[in-house]
Amino acid sequence: MRKHGIKARLLSLSGPKYILLFLISVYLFPLFAQVDYLSLDVDSLFGLWYSESDWGDFDNDNDLDLMMVGYGLGGANGQGFHKFYRNDGASAFHLIDTGMLGVGNGCARFADLDGDNDLDAVVAGQNLFSVDTTRVYINNNGTFSDSGTNLPPRVSTSMSFGDYDNDGDLDLLMTGGTIDESAVGYLEIYRNEGSFSFTQVNVMTPGIRNGCAEFGDYNNDGWLDIAVAGSAGSGNYITKILKGNSSGVFTELPLTLLGLRYSKVAWVDYDCDGDLDLLVSGSFVNESPSVFKLYRNDNNDVFTEVSQTAVLGERQGDLAWGDLNNDGYADIVLNGLITNTTTVANLYLYNPQTGLYEDAQTMIYLKYACMSLGDYNNDTKLDMSLSGHYDYQDYWNELYCNSYTVSNAPPTAPTGLGASITRNDVLLYWDAATDDHTPIPGLTYNLRVGTNPGGNDIISGMAVPATGWRKVARTGNAGHKQFYMLNGLSNGTYHWSVQAIDNSFAGGAFATEGTFWVGVGIEDNLAVPIEKLSIYPNPFSHNSTISFKLKQPRQISAQIYNLKGQKVKTLVQNETCQGDINLVWDGNDEQGRAVTNGIYTIRVDNDKQIASKKLMLIK
Repeated sequence: MRKHGIKARLLSLSGPKYILLFLISVYLFPLFAQVDYLSLDVDSLFGLWYSESDWGDFDNDNDLDLMMVGYGLGGANGQGFHKFYRNDGASAFHLIDTGMLGVGNGCARFADLDGDNDLDAVVAGQNLFSVDTTRVYINNNGTFSDSGTNLPPRVSTSMSFGDYDNDGDLDLLMTGGTIDESAVGYLEIYRNEGSFSFTQVNVMTPGIRNGCAEFGDYNNDGWLDIAVAGSAGSGNYITKILKGNSSGVFTELPLTLLGLRYSKVAWVDYDCDGDLDLLVSGSFVNESPSVFKLYRNDNNDVFTEVSQTAVLGERQGDLAWGDLNNDGYADIVLNGLITNTTTVANLYLYNPQTGLYEDAQTMIYLKYACMSLGDYNNDTKLDMSLSGHYDYQDYWNELYCNSYTVSNAPPTAPTGLGASITRNDVLLYWDAATDDHTPIPGLTYNLRVGTNPGGNDIISGMAVPATGWRKVARTGNAGHKQFYMLNGLSNGTYHWSVQAIDNSFAGGAFATEGTFWVGVGIEDNLAVPIEKLSIYPNPFSHNSTISFKLKQPRQISAQIYNLKGQKVKTLVQNETCQGDINLVWDGNDEQGRAVTNGIYTIRVDNDKQIASKKLMLIK
């Protein structure tokens, strides 16, 4: 166990667990020459296990605060705790009383649920012996109050937020069960109806407990999908990918994925190719070692397992990811049980040259561990919170500072913002940003849309409009796509912008704000129609002609996009045209390289209207 990175810190501590760590570090120090990435920084937090945590700037002072729930010492039988640490800078965290209910064996997450661009909170788990609950809290200028929202109680739960119905607000995906129904699990969406009102939507029966589910748009079609792994009943362990669509229905992909419980799932674009891959860790038999699986997204609903022999699987612990060495690629940390008697507590760095995760640092193992990554000291590097069970009635809760020397700059602002309105629906789109480390396809994008300049009341960016500083340590709400479909808007004027997010969760500056109008009779929203858009031949093997007509002179642009929403080729850029127009695409990209066989989209834009069609290349 490499502990030399925290050796100086341990000298000032007392107690059996620190003495043990010090002896281990001294004994192993000569064997390792590498400096650790994560070093112990704060060791004074209230010890928790069966815990969950989340980083978020609840008080809008431009640093990340820490919300935690779990079991600890000093409470009644089965009592859960809520520990909320305000970040006061210089590694000083002040425990404050928010009035939120304490829970164990549950979850706590930040999210802006009402579009005011501050962070509300949802908490679920066991409050007391035989008492479980789910609570939604409103943040009003840094003060939390119970919303009174009546959501079903859940334990052994997970939470994921996303706009699954594309109406702009965040919906909640939850797993778990109840104390009274020890063998029953659920997988449900709570659709956000506004004003802290939610409609319960069943996704899959049976659902799961002792597992995890996450939203993610793996096929970049604009509709959220779901990855899920856990126990769907006694001995029935599952791992599934559920494909979403515009009707809100989720369909299981016909994949053979190893069923796991006590599991974690994570959508991560590990190879930075612009689509989401899947990480899964968990157990299928108590007596067998836990497993780690990486399923690479190969498009067309195909996921291929990629062996990662260096990575040890975990159960009853945690899996966290983020760019810890600022090379632009997502790294992973696992902490948990391998078998009933062996453990893993390792940081693995991704090597883009080999496509493999490599063991970089061994940390302290904690049973029922919880880890959260976030840059709490604003030094452009991801730090980590770690809590869990060390020994009998010995619960840990520590913060680890990232001491790596390479810094990270936020991405540039996107350009080329545009909007296409059809009745009360809008397609927002933009050109790619760039970054100092993360490859361009690996960036995600984060929108804000409001009814006033700089507003967030339609889509909250959970970021500071003036600077782009992100209030949560997460990817952007648009994922890797360079478009966002927003449906069911009321008539009126809207203001919007978008920023890029890298794999260190750093938010770049927002683009220059755009404006669009919804409603019949608003003259600014009218456009010279693009008529008779056609493609011949289609499918094609060498060249295809895209034809359309403009009755009046209009400045147009025409681009080819792949299924990931990435621009492949610009045929025309801001040229004034009229009459019959014919454009030819030869199946090559901007650099003159032949693209692969598949389905592409031609998008013709006259600034106020977009016309598009699919075309297929078959060589």
